[in-house]
Amino acid sequence: MISAGRTRAANPPGGLGGRFWFWTILITVVVAGIVVYRNRSGLALWLDDRRVRRARGHDPK
Repeated sequence: MISAGRTRAANPPGGLGGRFWFWTILITVVVAGIVVYRNRSGLALWLDDRRVRRARGHDPK
């Protein structure tokens, strides 16, 4: 086979490549960060409310 110039049969990889997943995950993390940053006061109130409920022992979970 090597004397013919061919080392193996071509079999290109299928599916989505690594760059697609890298950019998809990066964009998702950036968008989630922007959403959390923009709603940080509401998030702080929600977390504080959960702490108060747990301290009182009224956590519905």
